[in-house]
Amino acid sequence: RAKIKKNRSQIEEDVGKELRVTGRITTQSANLAAVLRRFTGLEENVIELVRMDRNRENAKVETPVDVTTEIERVVAAAERKSAEDRRVAGENDGLEEAERVGDGAATRNPLSKFSVRLLGESRHTK
Repeated sequence: RAKIKKNRSQIEEDVGKELRVTGRITTQSANLAAVLRRFTGLEENVIELVRMDRNRENAKVETPVDVTTEIERVVAAAERKSAEDRRVAGENDGLEEAERVGDGAATRNPLSKFSVRLLGESRHTK
């Protein structure tokens, strides 16, 4: 009987050790999964940084020293363009409608030719 008790307690100790080892393995497995997730995220970030570095080599970004002066230059250029557009529009006011249509045929709405033709046909048929 003493031998059975001794063997039984030995088995219980072995089972306890196995359970502790299994618990540690489970914990380490969860930790390893978390590390792998972080590593994957880090790997993606490194790849993105390498891509950005390559793109940076191809792109040159300039920031003006004085932003206010740069804004004033852009606004002045826009005002000059607007004044030029108004001047050109004023010169075109004297043109006949047929001349304007002939000159701007490439920029006309493609549907407008159909509406003009339909209107013209309806005038001739009446």
